[in-house]
Amino acid sequence: MQFRRIEYARLEARQKENYNCMKLFGALADYGFVSMRLTDDSKGADLLALHVNGEILKIQLKPRLTVDKKYMNKAIWIAFREGEDWYLYDHDVVVEILLSSGRLAGTSSWDESDKYTFPHLSNSLRERLKLLKL
Repeated sequence: MQFRRIEYARLEARQKENYNCMKLFGALADYGFVSMRLTDDSKGADLLALHVNGEILKIQLKPRLTVDKKYMNKAIWIAFREGEDWYLYDHDVVVEILLSSGRLAGTSSWDESDKYTFPHLSNSLRERLKLLKL
């Protein structure tokens, strides 16, 4: 068999999710985590990551920076990829950052739909989130 790299853009939605999950597992391994994918979206988590120190993270995998009221107060971490960079953040901490910066309150997405996503990171937002980059 001859191995050829795949074209991510040509993958179907579920294939992209699987691809991103495996890429995230590799990135987390570099930080001392062993990860396990959950077969159902259990209490908001797509996967669990166990650190060598015993700490467990419940992680929701997203295609972009996302906050959602349904994840609040559930100790959920969100992971997303931008280009080759991975970001991992405590959902509630980022909600507070975004609320304090005036980016959420007053928007129909947050106030009426209970969630807000960022298709791309602006330079200012990327700077604010740089400590969340793996």
